[in-house]
Parts: sequence; structure tokens; C-alpha cells
Amino acid sequence: MYDDVIFSVISFVIGLLFFIPALGFGIAPTKEGTPGPGFFPVIIAVIVMVIALALLINSLRAKEKHFNMDDEIRANIKPFLITIGAIIVYFILWKFITFFPATILFLLFA
Repeated sequence: MYDDVIFSVISFVIGLLFFIPALGFGIAPTKEGTPGPGFFPVIIAVIVMVIALALLINSLRAKEKHFNMDDEIRANIKPFLITIGAIIVYFILWKFITFFPATILFLLFA
């Protein structure tokens, strides 16, 4: 239950983070009648937020737990977190050194 709640809240926040700047693009139609540049991003952000709210309501009403961590999933958490950490370090290194050395280091240690 809690995994769906966390995911829905994070999804709603991401949708909101895209919605607010998209309003600045302008969604009003132009003189030719075509939608403004912010129309599509606003629509997508609203869809993401509506689906996130639906998931949140559904997960709060549900009594059963859908996600059970078995031994296989527990065994894969550490390699998963190491990979995520390596990707973050890779992007940080890429900022300070060029692509080629950063990629070699990433492939050696990931």
C-alpha cells in the first residue's frame, strides 16, 4: 500500500513541477487558431496529476498489500543502489572531465 502512495505523491509532484512552468509558455490560441506552445505540456502534466490522484485514492482505499519483498528482491537491492550511485557519480564526473574518461571510469566500476 505504501509503495503506491509514495509513487503517486512523487508522480503528482513531478506533474506539478512540469505544469507550473508550462503555464508560462502560454496555452491561449494564436492568431492562426493553433494552440500556444504551452498547450501540450499543460495537458500532459494534468493527465499525469489526474492519474497520480486516482492511484493515490485507489491505494488509500485498498486493504491488501500488492508488493511483497521476497528474497530475490532483497538480494538485488544492493546492486541496484550501487548502479544508481555509479550513474550519479558518472554524471558528476562528466561535468568536470570529458565524456571519454568519465565513460571509461563508469564502465570499470559499474
